[in-house]
Amino acid sequence: MHAGTFAWAWPYIMDDALITYRYARHVGEGLGPYWNVGGPLRPVEGFSSLLHMFLLGGLHGITGIDVEWLGKTAGLVFSLATIVSIGWMARRDGLTTAGTWLALSPFLLPPMVMATSSGMETPLYILLAWLTSVTCVRVLAATAGRSRIELLVALALLGTLTRPEFGVTALALFALVAWRRPDLVRSLTRAVLLLYVLPGLLLTGWRFALYGDVVPNTFYVKQRLPGLWGLGYVWRFVVICAAPYLLIAAPSLKTLWRERRDLVLVVLVSVGLPCLYFTSVRPMMGWWYRFLIPQLPLLAWFAAVAVSTAPARAGVRTVGLRPLGAALLVVFALAHIPPILNTVPVRHVDDQRLGEVGRRLRPWAAPDRSLSYYDIGRLPYAADWNVVDVVGLTTSRHDLRGDCGNATDLLIRSLNSSPPDPPKDIANPCPKLYDTLVDLDFFVERPVLSRRMRIFARRNLLYGEPLKRALLDDWPPAYVHDGGWLGRYQAALGDWFGQ
Repeated sequence: MHAGTFAWAWPYIMDDALITYRYARHVGEGLGPYWNVGGPLRPVEGFSSLLHMFLLGGLHGITGIDVEWLGKTAGLVFSLATIVSIGWMARRDGLTTAGTWLALSPFLLPPMVMATSSGMETPLYILLAWLTSVTCVRVLAATAGRSRIELLVALALLGTLTRPEFGVTALALFALVAWRRPDLVRSLTRAVLLLYVLPGLLLTGWRFALYGDVVPNTFYVKQRLPGLWGLGYVWRFVVICAAPYLLIAAPSLKTLWRERRDLVLVVLVSVGLPCLYFTSVRPMMGWWYRFLIPQLPLLAWFAAVAVSTAPARAGVRTVGLRPLGAALLVVFALAHIPPILNTVPVRHVDDQRLGEVGRRLRPWAAPDRSLSYYDIGRLPYAADWNVVDVVGLTTSRHDLRGDCGNATDLLIRSLNSSPPDPPKDIANPCPKLYDTLVDLDFFVERPVLSRRMRIFARRNLLYGEPLKRALLDDWPPAYVHDGGWLGRYQAALGDWFGQ
């Protein structure tokens, strides 16, 4: 009830989701998995999730239902499936009432509920990461037949198709099974070759033939860099999200290592490897929120098994760690509520205004016209122009030439600043090519953020003035949101919680 109510009460869809939705809409309309349909720009695999994109595109093509509604509904369905799966396993394994509540507690925490309602592929990834990990535990702990090994490999394949980074975890889990269960090596090798390696090779060939890349284009944007760029995000995840569950499990670690070693090893691989990998990845697009938060159900299950196991062991000393962990869980949940209450109305207005700009631009779309944009998502989805992504997520690095992209017809920049005055150094990034067409004020929120969009038109465009009038006609005034004590609270916690 909590997850479902929040999913539909929160109107905001994360901007990044609309990237995949644009690809999915084109798939459903029979145009293919392309960001731009027609035009000179090269095809690019800029979507976040191959499986999520084709799933939504297929449903859109069959039903004709809007992709946004499908994405929002799918997120809720996948989260509910994870909740039911955890509850069923808790009942089957005989967890105590406290253990069952603890296993389900991530879905009471704001980041997990926000993932449910975000429209992203995250709920699907959470479900598949959870099922892959617990299936691996079953394979290690019992006499696994061929069907269970094949199920493990198939789930790992689906997880990798949902998030390519999951391939690192999948291969490590296969290696763990081979190490712990030598009797399964032959069956495991056969299943991995047929159900994981072969589909991976076919997918790589398809990607190279269609996009000219061996790996997704986003890898080149978010690739590993010298130093520990993502360490701050991993640190936040460990301190804020993982620490409560680790504290709760700590008093039973010796018992778990002795009696449930397979579970401990799976947790170390499934949680530790993503944390290690993302320490040196460019911290873009909410690493800890999208790629580390999905490990919470497994961490919570680990703590739940510890709580359900420890009372049966005499002499177990909690030394206050479990009450501390439980208190941190409550603090973590409550601390996020004021920022969410303060952010949701602003984000919703932002989303509505971006969609409105896109709808006003849509009548001006033509195969030979394109625009460059620095904040890909809602606006390109609504406008349906050919779009050059200056960040490079959906536009080939070979097609990007300087800050002005490809000398497109329109150049759109979102100016975010605090205080609300836009930075002077981006008043006009390419004065020889563009003239400022219009400024659109979205909202002013103090003390956190202001939002203004500046649209530049390439010089000597005949439709410049008519387009300017179309954009400004009855444009609503800036939405002023002075958050009061909520705003001050959010500003104080913004850096720590990574917004």
